[in-house]
Amino acid sequence: MDSRRLRRSWIFIYHIIKKREIRNLPKEAEALGVSLRTLQRDIKDLIAAGFPLEHGKGWVKLMVNLELPPELYVSERDRIVMLNLLSLGASFFKETAEKSLKNLKRAILKSFPDSKPEHLEASNYYIFHNPKVEKIKYCVLNSLEKSMVRKLCVYIEYNHPTKGNQAFPFEPYRFLFSKGHWYVLGKNIELKATLLYRVSRISKVHFSKTSFKMPSDEEIKNIVSGIWETHCGNRIYEIKVKFNPEVASKIAETVRHRSQKIEYLKDGSLLMTVHISGYKEFMWWVLSWGKNAEIISPEWIRKKVTEELKSTLENYEK
Repeated sequence: MDSRRLRRSWIFIYHIIKKREIRNLPKEAEALGVSLRTLQRDIKDLIAAGFPLEHGKGWVKLMVNLELPPELYVSERDRIVMLNLLSLGASFFKETAEKSLKNLKRAILKSFPDSKPEHLEASNYYIFHNPKVEKIKYCVLNSLEKSMVRKLCVYIEYNHPTKGNQAFPFEPYRFLFSKGHWYVLGKNIELKATLLYRVSRISKVHFSKTSFKMPSDEEIKNIVSGIWETHCGNRIYEIKVKFNPEVASKIAETVRHRSQKIEYLKDGSLLMTVHISGYKEFMWWVLSWGKNAEIISPEWIRKKVTEELKSTLENYEK
């Protein structure tokens, strides 16, 4: 921006802040020594940069009822990106922050002038298909958050789907979203193991006076790196899977795990190698590819797959 335009913009901003509204833009343009078209272009640039103005034919006013805080006076494009993120975020945070998401979206929409940009409509075109819905208690989520911030151990009441009600002391480290559910990663003090627990299964959280040392970000990263979907364990397994040429390109186009390594073989098939802790859930994923996938190693997992397939076949041969 050249010095003359910068000076002109500052004068205009001073005028609009002082008057709150300018109803005669031709007169304002004359006072600034520019054409009406030039002033209108300046106003559009200010709006695009995030300045809270509402602009119409021959007038402009400061948006005094703007609900966004000053820190969110960002550009028009940035606000549209925020709306897109909120649309996607609603699928992940609906159970925990539905009201806040609606308030944010309403506030951002109000930050646009009456003549909304055409591409604003794009924020309505994002869909998260068939999201899983679970009931998460806000008091549970809030207590876990406080526990993480204050580094205080808690006592959790947990409803296990097969083992029934459980209660144990716990050190919560992080929230993790996987397979359409929210989990809390932390240490079960009784088991002396770092595990994942589904947040919706936690009925109550009781605070203790015992503090704990939060693992570093690097330590958390190392723990999470071994998780395939939801199983967290101390032992990491190297598993190799061969995929037939029919599905090789589908496997190669997506990185499903940070340890994933792929290698095309001479016959067009693909060899995938992963290092994970949850071999059972990985085994189920491989089986979902049917005849197009085969676990090559380790041998003991191959035997487990064989046993599982035999048991499944027996169900259909009864």
